[in-house]
Amino acid sequence: METSNLPDSIKTYPDLNMVALKQGKHKELRLWYLLHALDEKGGGRVMKDAAQKALEGIMSYEVFRTTLLDGQGDFWEVRRRKESKGGGELIELRGLPKVAMALEVARLRKDPVLIPLDAFPKMDEFRAFLFGSFFTHSEGKEPNPISRETLKQLSGLSVPTQVKYDKTAGTEVTKNVGVVGPSGGIPPSDMQAEGYYITEVDGQLQLCKRMPNSYSSDLPRAPRGRMKKANQKLAACRNEGRETVTERRYFRDPRSLLRSKNRIRTPYLQTGFFGEVVLWEEQCFDVF
Repeated sequence: METSNLPDSIKTYPDLNMVALKQGKHKELRLWYLLHALDEKGGGRVMKDAAQKALEGIMSYEVFRTTLLDGQGDFWEVRRRKESKGGGELIELRGLPKVAMALEVARLRKDPVLIPLDAFPKMDEFRAFLFGSFFTHSEGKEPNPISRETLKQLSGLSVPTQVKYDKTAGTEVTKNVGVVGPSGGIPPSDMQAEGYYITEVDGQLQLCKRMPNSYSSDLPRAPRGRMKKANQKLAACRNEGRETVTERRYFRDPRSLLRSKNRIRTPYLQTGFFGEVVLWEEQCFDVF
């Protein structure tokens, strides 16, 4: 087992990535991903000494040792083999459902994402790609706006750190503006504090409101693999986990808005573009 046997990109799970950032379990998750990549036979077992040697270009022996101790029970079990089987310590990796339950993720919603191996040695860069993986969307699906504050709640990362990580991982940030309606004056000061302002849209002055950004990453998606079976196992333990996604409030066309099964007090409907800015309009009615 050599370092060269590792693939150029490692399969990761965005739902796990965000929660691991928030809980400070990113070191354990990093090693769990790497050990699975080293497990070429897919048996969920890797010899400790061989794994440490294979990963010495990514992490020091001390980091490897302490991370193994920290992840014991949740991410893997380290056991000593019988002498009749060659002796030595064996790392038995936890499966995807058990790791999700250990991180209190109730359901894996986002497709797996490949993170380049080059991002794994430097922890800050690795954390940036964990964060960026959350913004890789299914083919043909455009990202919904999401506020920095919501991302802070999901990841535990401060806003300045989020901005820094967007640049590191190459995440594309799109500004969104809500068009409230025609306006002939200046909004009150309290409205300005809430993000309202006057601007010209299609030759007419409009009262607009700054909305959360949309984010998109070009990290490649990976096959779902056993994700469906993992979610079936997680469903039985749903009450023990917690959801990690926010309510959908943004719709790209009227048809999808009217088809929504969730009651949404203030849905937004995309109305067009203003340069590189996406325009949205608030729909003031309930949808059932």
